Amino acid sequence: IRSMEKEFAKAMPRGEEAVQLVRDAITVVNKTPKLAECEPTSVLGSLMTCAQLGLRPAVLGEAFVLPFWDSKTGGYAAQLIIGYPGYIRLALESQLVDSLMPRLVHEEDDFDVDYGVSDTLVHKPARGRLRGPVTDYYALAKLRSGGHSFFVMNRFEMEEHRDRFATTRAKPAKGEAKGRIYGPWVDHFDAMSMKTTVRLLAKYLPKTPRLAVARYVDGGLRLNLNPQ
Repeated sequence: IRSMEKEFAKAMPRGEEAVQLVRDAITVVNKTPKLAECEPTSVLGSLMTCAQLGLRPAVLGEAFVLPFWDSKTGGYAAQLIIGYPGYIRLALESQLVDSLMPRLVHEEDDFDVDYGVSDTLVHKPARGRLRGPVTDYYALAKLRSGGHSFFVMNRFEMEEHRDRFATTRAKPAKGEAKGRIYGPWVDHFDAMSMKTTVRLLAKYLPKTPRLAVARYVDGGLRLNLNPQ
């Protein structure tokens, strides 16, 4: 990781410091020992993508480098998972988006969505009583033009999405097609759900090059260390 500092610097947006990325990366590896079992280039590739996007791994929830079982190679590899704060940061770079915020909806909240001509969303959190379990997730963007856009998923849809797309899985047990899910979808389900609504909404927002790249590489495996 230290030997890659100059290459990270070539990839990073102006004003970012590769030395900080190296420090963050070493902290990530120390806190996630299984990364030491991963194909080394996959760890460095994930960090190179962090450098290109200008996101800090495991800092403020912007991005995470996580190990997963790669059934194609029969070993562990590392992948980059971008958190919703990372997507928000990249979306605001366009200067066409004034705000982008994910939210949780609880059972006792007043919540209504109308996907029609007007596209309206009403969410009034319950006050003076317990709000109950989380039932829905949404992301809302306010555009500088004065318009707005939102994306909503309920908990059942989110669980289905997790089971279909979660890639941080352990080595499958004998007879299993897929290994058990671990990592952020287990430890931080609500945060991953908010990230999912932000990521899906970002598809319809004004694009910056780095936001487009983020959606493409999120959750992927990178073995190319070219900083360009």
